[in-house]
Formats: sequence, C-alpha cells, structure tokens
Amino acid sequence: MAEDTTALRQPETTWDYAMSAADSLTRWRARELPAVGRDPLRTDVVVLIGASLYARTRSALLDGPAVKDASLAYVRHLLLNARDWISDCPPPPGMGRDEMNVLLIEFERFEIARYAAQDVLEAHLRAAADPAVTVAGRAAAMRADQ
Repeated sequence: MAEDTTALRQPETTWDYAMSAADSLTRWRARELPAVGRDPLRTDVVVLIGASLYARTRSALLDGPAVKDASLAYVRHLLLNARDWISDCPPPPGMGRDEMNVLLIEFERFEIARYAAQDVLEAHLRAAADPAVTVAGRAAAMRADQ
C-alpha cells in the first residue's frame, strides 16, 4: 500500500507554527461565519494572521512553539498597519509566498483579507472575554465541536 502523503505534518519552523495557529483560529471563526472559511478568502486570512503571529513571535525573540503565547490583541493591532511591515516578513516557498505576493499587489483583496483577519481575531477576543488571551488560551475552544 502506498504511503499517505496527505497527512498533516508536525510544524517545524516558526512560520509553520504561525500558519497552523492561524488556520485553527480561522477555522473556528468559520463555524459562525462560513464565508471566512471559503477560498480564496480563507487562504488570504490565514496568510495574514500567520504573518502577524510570526512577526509577533520573532519580535519577542522567540520561535517555534512559542507562537502559542502570542497575544491575539497584539496580533490584531499588528494587522492595523500590516501594509507597512508585511513585505519584510516573506513566507517560505509553498507556505504562502505566492498568496502574499498577490495580496501585496492587489490592494482591494489585501484590505478585504485584512478586515476578515481582524474579524477572526476580534471574535476570539470577544469569546474569551479576556484582552490578554493568547493562541494557547483559545486552544480548547478551537478543538471543541470539530
């Protein structure tokens, strides 16, 4: 029998952890707001949240699994001025680079994705009722009802 290559792999890099967390955050929001779970918006939102999580983790001089400790309020704040820093946060090939390049070129698409990404994070902040909630603080909620 051939090996199943579609199985999810464990994150290895900070970018991997950030994208995985961003995907989980977005999938949770898509339960109530299905549009955010459909491509291409879903991919765009995951890339923007992932880049913001990555930037936050790296600015704190942390990496890898430390993505779980990123404050969602801080990440949401980063998104407010994302166009100013996002090009300094290039994803690796095959992990959102093409999508990021499209977002940087297509202003309207970028703004729609940024607005949706902020909504994802705001929904988590509202649900947690804790302005200091982190990715780890939302883990149980994201696992529930899967």
